[in-house]
Amino acid sequence: MGHSLSDLPAQTRRQIEISLLDMRAALVPRMVVTGGTVAGILAWEFHDLLHSAPLIATGLAGLATCYVLLMIVATLWSRRAAEAQPALFKALFCGLALLIGVFWACIEIGGLRHATGQQASLVYAVIVGLISTAAFSGPALYALVYWAPVTAGAAIALVTNTAHPPVTSLIGLGSYALLTFTTILYVNANTMEREFRRLEAERQSEVINLLLRDFEEGASDFLWETDASLTLLRPSPRFAEAARTTQEALAGQSLVRFLVEHGQPSPEQSCAPSIGNLLYHIGRRETFNEKSAPLFFAGEERCWSFAGKPVFDRDGQFVGYRGVGSDVTAHRHAERRIAHIARHDSLTGLGNRMGFDEVLHGACASPVGAGTGLICLDLDHFKSVNDRFGHKAGDELLQAAAGRLLACVRSHDRCFRLGGDEFAILLPDATIADVERR
Repeated sequence: MGHSLSDLPAQTRRQIEISLLDMRAALVPRMVVTGGTVAGILAWEFHDLLHSAPLIATGLAGLATCYVLLMIVATLWSRRAAEAQPALFKALFCGLALLIGVFWACIEIGGLRHATGQQASLVYAVIVGLISTAAFSGPALYALVYWAPVTAGAAIALVTNTAHPPVTSLIGLGSYALLTFTTILYVNANTMEREFRRLEAERQSEVINLLLRDFEEGASDFLWETDASLTLLRPSPRFAEAARTTQEALAGQSLVRFLVEHGQPSPEQSCAPSIGNLLYHIGRRETFNEKSAPLFFAGEERCWSFAGKPVFDRDGQFVGYRGVGSDVTAHRHAERRIAHIARHDSLTGLGNRMGFDEVLHGACASPVGAGTGLICLDLDHFKSVNDRFGHKAGDELLQAAAGRLLACVRSHDRCFRLGGDEFAILLPDATIADVERR
């Protein structure tokens, strides 16, 4: 605690004042019903004395008028709070609270002056209730302008009701009034602090939401979340766009069902291992980070990066997943193209020396079984073709040689151009006879 309105920026101060006015307006119907009921009971009890007790009559008439006006002011504020001037309504609420306190004080003074034994007990009960009500009648300013005349009226009533001032009653009233006064200040301080924290939380939430919107609008990534039953909550527009659907269709859908349905190329085929890995971690409520998960939308394969983290409450209960996803199809295609270029000869389309080394090492590392054949060859007099007909003719000759090699081998054999006019053929699962037939 420790925030006063004067210490806060003007905008924050205005927001808190509006919030306090909202609170005051919300309490008005309860105050009117309760106060009107008690005033009605007093009018019934003192109806024979109203003509000879002007303070009671004035107090009851004033209360009826003030309660009607209070309801009108509260209704006007509630209907036009957005464009209303808080200072005006603050003055109206304070003025009416002061008048209500004054009229109750008139009833207290007049009531004890004219009351019989049973009526006096009723008036004492009303005095205690009025002073207590001040502690719960809203923010401090409104509560104090109501509490001050009510408390003063009670003290005047006690003093003027007897020939000798009742010292013990006044001490009790003073102690009770002091408790109510400090309670009003304490409740007000807590209310102010709560409102300040609420406004700060809303401001931070707005900033976070703005940053998240900027993040989603400026990146290909999207955020996602589920509840404890793994139902997707508030799917973002980018999530729906990546899933080739609408936000309404995604909302309420099970995350598991989403992954299963879109993880299969067709109903007859099973999901990819990466999708199975996601489902395994989700089932165990574990963190996951799948960099390349194949998903199918309207028959088109897309590659997603999909990461999520389980969220637990203070009691350790699972409340859902929060995560981020991204359609990385273009990125994966680019990676594959780069990998293909790095391992293939740009002129002939055959594998290059790097690709040859990788495949050869893989064949040598495979378990003992059927052998792998290796054929190495080059073109005779290739240099003379280049020298006599030019490099363009030499390139065409290399392309023609590559085409002939591919026509001579099996579908699973691999052909490579190692450099210049040097070629190699790897024949998996081949015998010596198979190699000799080539």
